[in-house]
Amino acid sequence: MPPDPPDRTGNDALDRLPGAFGLPARFNSLTPTARLKALLALPDPGKVLRRLRPDEFFQVINSIGLEDALGLLPYGSSEQRKAYMDIDAWSGWKFQPRRLDRIIEVAGEVSSDFALRMLDDLDPEIIALRLLSATSEILTSDEIEARGLPDLGVVTTPDGSFNLICHEPDDVDVVRRWLDLLFARDIYEALRILHAIRRETPAALEDDAFRFRDARLQDLGFPGAADRFSVYEPFDVASLRKRLDEESETPRASRPANPPLALALATVDRRLFAWVALEALADSPALPSFVSELLYLVNRVMGARTDDWFDSDAWTESAAHVLRWISVGLENLSGGDHDRAASLAMHASPSEMFRTGIQTIRPAHIQARGVVALVGGPGNLHRFDGATAAMIHALAAFPPRVAEPNPPYLFNDPTGIGDVTRAQAVVLKAESVARFAVAALGFDTGATPAGTGPSFASVVATAWARSVLTGSPSLDPLSGAELQSLRAMAFEGSKIRQALRRPTLSEGGPATPEALAVREFLGAALDRVEEALGGLDPSLPINPRFVGDCLIVRA
Repeated sequence: MPPDPPDRTGNDALDRLPGAFGLPARFNSLTPTARLKALLALPDPGKVLRRLRPDEFFQVINSIGLEDALGLLPYGSSEQRKAYMDIDAWSGWKFQPRRLDRIIEVAGEVSSDFALRMLDDLDPEIIALRLLSATSEILTSDEIEARGLPDLGVVTTPDGSFNLICHEPDDVDVVRRWLDLLFARDIYEALRILHAIRRETPAALEDDAFRFRDARLQDLGFPGAADRFSVYEPFDVASLRKRLDEESETPRASRPANPPLALALATVDRRLFAWVALEALADSPALPSFVSELLYLVNRVMGARTDDWFDSDAWTESAAHVLRWISVGLENLSGGDHDRAASLAMHASPSEMFRTGIQTIRPAHIQARGVVALVGGPGNLHRFDGATAAMIHALAAFPPRVAEPNPPYLFNDPTGIGDVTRAQAVVLKAESVARFAVAALGFDTGATPAGTGPSFASVVATAWARSVLTGSPSLDPLSGAELQSLRAMAFEGSKIRQALRRPTLSEGGPATPEALAVREFLGAALDRVEEALGGLDPSLPINPRFVGDCLIVRA
């Protein structure tokens, strides 16, 4: 992690944003109950809530809990309520009817009139899809009579013109509630929807409903269905640097239509380098614009990371992901200089900083994927030590991450350039060792089933041992007698002779980073051999089973 930015305790830029709504400065840090009380204590809660961006309106209600915040829901605008249902009632491309039922039921607890208003905010296609998802057929009374179907599981429309055959008994009450609302709102619109259902398929309705919903959410920064992962695509950092070096004026002059609340950022680690940029804007009129762009980026990234956007944790996790990668990008662009980072906040967008961060680790990501291919797939990463295997696995993932150096080797987004540099060193060493084992020593990574076979440490140590014993490196397993000879020839006391720690199998070339990595790796492998054999009596036979996995031995 880079050095901490200057102390910002009590002077956080984000703490000032709720003040634009007349809310307490620490509103975003309050408990859900305290947030609800703060909103209800306002002279005009509706005026404040309607100023929220639709996505932040959803976050405020969702963070409190829909049932607890039902008194706030009527204050929202039609656009805000539509966004609430667009986010909550879908999981990726799949409609979640039970979630929509819950919203409408809660609206009904406010009042029947409000439930009808919520119905007005729904596209006819989503209403039709909800009914069709619960029914197998919609028949007229004549058709029911002609078929002789039982009354069980059949719901008749309030005007008696149609009968809906439900899939499950549990669907009966749900369908009846929807029909009662539809006919109470507009009987002709209800009949039009029912006629449409008789002609449409569930797939066609879901596709239409999704397209309308997708278009609305793109206005809030969420990615389109065909554009989910573009934010992780290669980015031209050199061109960005050139532009930033040439700019002399602040481009972020416009103010957003709705001021940002930044609830999604409330729990993100304040020690990240990204906060240098935010604090640089604390007293600037550009702060709302920058944070608004940042929140749109969080939405865009969340759309790439998960299908379920209704989960409060998804917002906070995506915000942390965004600010960590912005920290990497900003530290890269500024060289870790706080003053330069503060200046860049006036010219570079959050998206540019984020994509610079991803681009910073991209070489290591590509190299890690090459290592996975070189060793024969993820199942053979066990040939490295646990920390290296975890790092390669984390780097090769999409989007790339880094692994902690100690068990249980958790995967995380990097917090700064230091984490990226550590990852780059690990993958360089891993690739160098794997290539050396394959190319120089002739090790076949596919000779054993995935997840089995010797480690690279035992491979290079065995080649070294054979070089000591025979003058020529090979990977032939060592017998007990050969282990005894190695103990006598290579050791001085309990330690390997220093002259033999500079083996010919890794010498003879320039001191490239790859060669140095192999020599360092071999040194660690010989340390394990020393630990295994150094304490044994060289005059006594050695049982290969007690050597462990530091060398390739005969069973």
